[in-house]
Amino acid sequence: MAIRAPQETPVLYDDFSKLTCRRENTVRDLLEQLRTSRVIIVRGTPASGKSILSRLLEVYARTSDPDLVIHRIVWSTPQSYYINHFRELNKLTGRAERDHDDWFHQNQRLLIIDEAQASYLFSDFWAELVKAVAQTQEGPMIALFASYGSPTTGPSDGGMTPMSFSRDQQVSARADERNSAGLKLYFSREEFDDVVSRYSTHTGQSGQPFLPEPELITYLLEYTNGYPGAVDAVLEVLANSKIIQPFRETSAQVSLHTALEVMDDDNDSFSRLRQTGVSQSLIPQRVVKDQVDIATFLRKLLLTDCSRDEPNSSQTLNDCYRRGWVQAESVPDEDGYDEIVYIFPSRLHRAWVETILRASSPKFPTDEFPSLRQLCAAAIRNFRYLPLGSQGERLGAGATIRPLEAQYQDEFYRACHETLGGHIYLTSEWSKAGREGRVDFHLNSKNWAIKCVREGDRLRSHGPEGIYHDWIQTGHIEDHILIDFRTTPVPENVGDVPFLVFAVFSDGFRSCKLFDSSGKLEDEFSLLE
Repeated sequence: MAIRAPQETPVLYDDFSKLTCRRENTVRDLLEQLRTSRVIIVRGTPASGKSILSRLLEVYARTSDPDLVIHRIVWSTPQSYYINHFRELNKLTGRAERDHDDWFHQNQRLLIIDEAQASYLFSDFWAELVKAVAQTQEGPMIALFASYGSPTTGPSDGGMTPMSFSRDQQVSARADERNSAGLKLYFSREEFDDVVSRYSTHTGQSGQPFLPEPELITYLLEYTNGYPGAVDAVLEVLANSKIIQPFRETSAQVSLHTALEVMDDDNDSFSRLRQTGVSQSLIPQRVVKDQVDIATFLRKLLLTDCSRDEPNSSQTLNDCYRRGWVQAESVPDEDGYDEIVYIFPSRLHRAWVETILRASSPKFPTDEFPSLRQLCAAAIRNFRYLPLGSQGERLGAGATIRPLEAQYQDEFYRACHETLGGHIYLTSEWSKAGREGRVDFHLNSKNWAIKCVREGDRLRSHGPEGIYHDWIQTGHIEDHILIDFRTTPVPENVGDVPFLVFAVFSDGFRSCKLFDSSGKLEDEFSLLE
């Protein structure tokens, strides 16, 4: 078994970058949960902070419990799957050679294993130690940090963990309310704010601090979902941008609108992101271009938010999962049992996939859809009533629950894809660089903007004198449309608003009528299932 032994000198807080959040509450709760459950697996894609968290756990455990004997190991491919685990563990931890396994008597030891996914085929280690400790609550505490591995028993090819874990023994991207400790791998809001503060202090040492406004800080948390590698990468890209430089030189705060001027330039921002640590979790563009099955799977994931396929039956999913391009999460099904779904690790990862799929789409079919209004009407005719009527929770990118009010935007995105021949043309959640406001979708090649609202929400603010009308007047967009999706009648006295369309659903979303701003019926149709 080839395992890299820990350094002779224990890791100390001084060994970490000043930019590294110490995550004191997380590692404290992780150690306490280890004392209760004895075995915990922490799962996340590359750049999700697993290795740093394993080192932080080691430091915290050493300082908080001097009597605890700690071993941190990075696991690589074993030379043999049939070596007795205890002999190798004794050698690696400096214990005397023994002919028998006495690890069950080592209750005051903590074994921290990074890259634990490489151990999945080492059956002796899992059957004789990990599973036994988890079931008997005897032996060392074992913290496993793995790039993949489902909470459920998986296939024999090593793609999944060789045993099942209870909810209290799992730590993943989000905090599962069914987990008593409420642990999660991604940053909490408090930890995220700490990282931003550290970054501002670090850049300030040169006399040119990066000082994001509160609105921008909140947006960055939502965009990265607290994914540690993404947080570091986005802060680095923004702080080193030429657009941000004048703000740093004058120690001025950076607004959300200024930051979006950098981030909404997909070619430049993603080119810079590929030069940061988060790049190891971003699928290469050439893979999407050359492997049709992977492109098809990712396109479907964009449209559905999560995949309920099983790696056992989908080699494409298995490949994407094991290579760190999607994250597995456990959610309750309709009967309350655990169901494993696969999602984009963060909104940033979703935006990256959308960008490269959009770049591979053919020229927009202008002859078929010469106007934005015609395209939107055709897309709404392709709506399906089952997704619109669903009241269940839906997990989206970054392991966040999609809000109920997003059902119209999600269905519009899916229907547009279907209407446009199965190609991605839309950019989600777009703003015109440096200008106030965001739209739900932007069609880049035509420079069309689409805003969706629900039951007239903020309808007045998007009216004739609204910000999107101003974008047209100043030439920043060619055309835009405001679609008010509703199950209630069209409001009166709206006025003549050429870019406004009402989509009114009835009969459990099985029927739809389209009206202009004056209430004149333009079309009516039944929705498919």
